[in-house]
Amino acid sequence: MEQKRIYYWDNLKGLLIISVVLGHLLECYIHDSHLLPRLWILIYSFHMPLFVFISGYFAQKSSRPAEHHIRKMFFLYLLMQVLFTVFNYFTVPDYNLLFLLASPEFGCWYLLFMVYAYILVKFLQGKEEHLLHYIVTALIVSLLSGFDESIGHDWTVGRALYFLPYFLTGYFAAAKKIKLADIRQDYAKISVPLSLAVIVAIPFIYIRLYSTGIFNRVSLSGKTAYESLYPDNHLYGLLFRILVYGFSALMALAVMTLMTHKKCILSFIGKQSLLIYLVHVLMLRAGFTFLGNMSFAESRRLNSCIILILLAAWIIFWCLLAGLAVKGFKSRRRTG
Repeated sequence: MEQKRIYYWDNLKGLLIISVVLGHLLECYIHDSHLLPRLWILIYSFHMPLFVFISGYFAQKSSRPAEHHIRKMFFLYLLMQVLFTVFNYFTVPDYNLLFLLASPEFGCWYLLFMVYAYILVKFLQGKEEHLLHYIVTALIVSLLSGFDESIGHDWTVGRALYFLPYFLTGYFAAAKKIKLADIRQDYAKISVPLSLAVIVAIPFIYIRLYSTGIFNRVSLSGKTAYESLYPDNHLYGLLFRILVYGFSALMALAVMTLMTHKKCILSFIGKQSLLIYLVHVLMLRAGFTFLGNMSFAESRRLNSCIILILLAAWIIFWCLLAGLAVKGFKSRRRTG
């Protein structure tokens, strides 16, 4: 049973990291097709909320001190920022080197967010009885922060406030020993059909709202203030952020319910999720820099599809190469 639980979580992380990579790929040509924004909405309706939730869940269950994770995540953030800075220096005209730490590069915001999250974990230890109050407070702060245009990309403050409730909810679930992996077994008769209905209905609602121009898809990323999303009525931003929180929770629960406990390809991918995250953000930026302006077909839409396929193959190649390198390094450390 313990092995199944491990495979379950690995499978979830495998699905989510694939979704992260796919979501970033779609952003490269999001405006070149009517289909791509809709696929993007489907992915963003659950993937990062659930990823952050799982991060909070395992942060509470970790046997290592919070300081270890803080150092690790900050080192990875600094490493990625330096690598991006070097790359940008040689490829971006008039690149400004001043904001190395303050301005997270493409995809690196999550690493800095986890630094903040583990600092909070240090504070939360021994205060589990107050977790619900902290979750409610984090929700209120997130909803109010959307009215402040100054809270944004720098130091990833905007996204940190937006995703913190998901992290705290995962931490709460682990602290209360809620058996999330057993939802399907405990409620077998209703859990699967309900989950399937949720996974179909919620993206359909989002896409319909997006198609009518009422809903701004960027609301799902949590990185933009209400004024930028809805200049004429900021309350729309507040309303949709509340809606997104509720729908994301339902989508995350549905995906967790349907996830298999069996060992499969997702299990292997999930074990390497952090490595894939780090490699793909660098390789996607590098690949798009060199492939983005190439022409493989006269049709713009077909050309975009070809480049996306090449970028996907490029990322898979480097992820496999990095995985083999890490495996070889660990093997040498054991034998040495």
